[in-house]
Amino acid sequence: ALPDPGDELPLARAAWRYAHGESAARRGDTAKLRAVAEQLARDRASLGDLGGFAGKALALVDIERLVLEGRLAMLEHRWPAAVASYRQAADLQRTALDEIADPPIWWYPVQRSLAAALLADGRTADAAQAARRVLVRWVGDPLSERILADVATVNGRDAEARDWLEAARGHWSGDPAALPFALL
Repeated sequence: ALPDPGDELPLARAAWRYAHGESAARRGDTAKLRAVAEQLARDRASLGDLGGFAGKALALVDIERLVLEGRLAMLEHRWPAAVASYRQAADLQRTALDEIADPPIWWYPVQRSLAAALLADGRTADAAQAARRVLVRWVGDPLSERILADVATVNGRDAEARDWLEAARGHWSGDPAALPFALL
């Protein structure tokens, strides 16, 4: 509902667009989600001179677009495309934005979304490895713990699944198992 920040604030505009994309993903509006991701790609090309912050700014806009493309692929059940988008975004987050900052430059560990996409693609071992990598830096991340619970369930390890889900619930307000998988 916020107004468009305009051309004078290109990074704020990109974040504004990203928020619209996340909202579309939560509503399941794939047409709007696709349009926002495409607009972010066009916006990136017109960011202008960002001085010494250019590398991080471009990475940030790329991550915004790639996350939305991953969300779109998840909603459309195109698991390999989701894996590819999230892997690229997670790599960018790790290489360009990985410094310790409070709050972090990017709001969540994209590696978690990669783990969810890997699990959706049936790659349980890779999904577990990706989720565990998140927990090294983002200790107690409830949605990564939820993914580990899902991996354990798929692999028939019910006691381990219960333990991971209990941990996730301890770090989350509400039920982390209720969040649609495409939005992790």
